[in-house]
Amino acid sequence: MGLRRNSREWTLQFLFQHEFETLEQNIEDQLNKFNRYFSPQPEEWEYAKTLIVGIVEQSEKLDELITTKLENWKLSRIAKVDLILMRMGTFEISTSMTPFAVVLNEVLEIAKKFSSSDSHTFINGVLDKVAGDFQK
Repeated sequence: MGLRRNSREWTLQFLFQHEFETLEQNIEDQLNKFNRYFSPQPEEWEYAKTLIVGIVEQSEKLDELITTKLENWKLSRIAKVDLILMRMGTFEISTSMTPFAVVLNEVLEIAKKFSSSDSHTFINGVLDKVAGDFQK
């Protein structure tokens, strides 16, 4: 598995934990605690931190964009893992950090590993619509 794939998996795991975090810790404290506990490789962690901080800072904007692409769905009904993966993909697509095809492939492969068996098709549809906004 590649460096970026591992970084994205660390990002998913951190953000999933962050969804349920009840302590009043700032993001830096949470990142440090996660890093100490799980000890990802430094190169993987650097990219993961970039994704995590960007996604946390822009979560409302990302959710608004995702919401505009949903048909007959509300964010509250989407499984947390799937929503986080959509946020990850939307963030990378919107910042042009990585080509869309690469982002889509990575997110879908991670979905197959961490989510339900049919989630990747739902995520694919939403991210494809999101990418349409940025490929004009």
